[in-house]
Amino acid sequence: MWPVRRLVLVLGLISALSAAANGPRRVTLQRTAAATPGPVQDCYVWQESPDYNGNSDTLYVGQVGATDKESFLRFDVSSEVAAGQVVVDARLVLGVMGTNGQPIRVHEVTAAWGETEPTWATFGASYASTAVTQFTPEAGRVSVPLTSLVQGWVDGKPNHGVALVQDTLTPSTEFFSSDHPTLSVRPALELVIDEPPAPEAPLVASAVPALEASCGVPFLYPLQTHAPGATAFSVSSDDGVVVGAASGELSWTPDRTDRGSHEWMVQVSDGARQDALRVQVEVRCSEPLHVGCSSAPGGALAMLGVALLALRRPQARCRRLSEWPRPSPSRPADGP
Repeated sequence: MWPVRRLVLVLGLISALSAAANGPRRVTLQRTAAATPGPVQDCYVWQESPDYNGNSDTLYVGQVGATDKESFLRFDVSSEVAAGQVVVDARLVLGVMGTNGQPIRVHEVTAAWGETEPTWATFGASYASTAVTQFTPEAGRVSVPLTSLVQGWVDGKPNHGVALVQDTLTPSTEFFSSDHPTLSVRPALELVIDEPPAPEAPLVASAVPALEASCGVPFLYPLQTHAPGATAFSVSSDDGVVVGAASGELSWTPDRTDRGSHEWMVQVSDGARQDALRVQVEVRCSEPLHVGCSSAPGGALAMLGVALLALRRPQARCRRLSEWPRPSPSRPADGP
């Protein structure tokens, strides 16, 4: 039987792994199905009809008839933006049907609502007294910045949407609502989100295997199992160890002169990145059993070894001189 030795491989990741940063992600929240609110809800309320809920293809802000109207919009940003993400830019985009050039204030709504629920009597003042921002609509489409407000919603502040309010009894402005048959003119919330860096899969996992092998017997170890993203391997070693350039399999046949510590450097690449592995190997070989003939004290143990060897090598014989046959002692001749 060949003597057995143990190989212990210590794999250490030397170069740091870089993370690939994704570019900003652009998202548009807008109702696309005519029959369901989806992520967008909007409606208006009318002072002249305090129990009326305005759910049509038009949103009104300002004086209509002898009294005012106010409009409400809500966009469910949680469907596209995860908590903790950074909103680089957020803009409310509205299609303008008609305007008299009156400034419109944007207020944060302070109570929950559904599209068919608000009325002037129940919801006419359910918004913060201080406006988030203000804009003056022009014909076509208007873009209103709401970045800070939307970031607050992403960070956990209740999102009840916004109210569009105009000074009392000033000529009204009309916007296309989410119920308008032309999808392109419906209200939208355009977002630019800073995506966090996505960590790349490491080229080499920092596993520390413990392996056994025998002196004089080829040793094979597949580094590929510890390098899921790697495509090319090379090794720097004076011991004669080689590595498959594509397979990542280390191969080596150590002999007794290799007893002791060894260190190899394995370069791993995926075509764009490169990492280095330090492979430390400790080779231990047990000494063979030497048995010989002896007539000194302890010879019995030696004879036991001889007996064992005799089972494997019948041609090997070793006997003590005292064990060879001796002549029989002389006996007196028979009498007459």
